[in-house]
Amino acid sequence: MKFKIAVTKHPDQTEVMSCVDWNGLDELFSCSDDHLVLKWNLVNKDSIKFCELPSEVSPIDFHVYSKSQGTLGVKKSGTGHDLLLTSADGRFHLISKTGRLEKSVESHNGATLVGRWSHDGAGILTGKLYTNTTCTTISQSPCMN
Repeated sequence: MKFKIAVTKHPDQTEVMSCVDWNGLDELFSCSDDHLVLKWNLVNKDSIKFCELPSEVSPIDFHVYSKSQGTLGVKKSGTGHDLLLTSADGRFHLISKTGRLEKSVESHNGATLVGRWSHDGAGILTGKLYTNTTCTTISQSPCMN
């Protein structure tokens, strides 16, 4: 396996990058502790500011629902939300295609460590790990309109 390493033209994020996710072949999103979500174009090695999160949101996990994610020809339902972000305050946040923070929903007590779209985009799954046990809890809910 051969890895390609590319350096961007200018670093836009000033804090630790906490999560990244692919959006197709030549694009990815990143989120960092400076509350910026950037959209990266891997062809021209440039990034643009996609949105800025509120200061109280500390991102932990990020999942982008891409058009190619649907399986067996299933298309995403019309929620209008493409980005799912989980945070240290126990919430998940839905961000629209235009970069607008649409909804913030409390999902767990403590940090929400993981969040994923369903295969058809009609629902989401969030999870956390309890600190004193090996038990995990999963919360599943349909996307709200």
